[in-house]
Amino acid sequence: MIASRPITLADLVRENRHMVELRLATPSELASVTGDFDEIGPYKGFVKGWQIIAIHDHLKNSTTLHIVGSFSMRSWITSDVLMLATDRSFARTRNSVYALGRRAEAGLSIAHLRTVARALKAWGLVEKYGLKILGDDELAEHDDA
Repeated sequence: MIASRPITLADLVRENRHMVELRLATPSELASVTGDFDEIGPYKGFVKGWQIIAIHDHLKNSTTLHIVGSFSMRSWITSDVLMLATDRSFARTRNSVYALGRRAEAGLSIAHLRTVARALKAWGLVEKYGLKILGDDELAEHDDA
């Protein structure tokens, strides 16, 4: 169990942190995907209360960025962010384009942390690297919903 302090993104990975690092994206990482959209086109929907996280795979020495926020009244994580509008109004991911609402004031909510944990499992990172991550029961102890 994590002490009484709030759980952060980095707390999700309990073992084998030397293989995968989770954190909020740095200004330089955001700058690397920021640009002007020539044309927006149709977009999948609207994400609010979002943050952009970085998943750094130390073995591959690669980092992917993902938007985590509320989409269609549920917690959501996107595929890799390929482009972020300069004004932060839209983002293009590997699979879709999203309109972006207000960015979250602080870190990720417990609901969003659960979504990230589930994505790590679904994307095969937990199995591939033998990661031990916080489970729903541990996150429930800190539930903010």
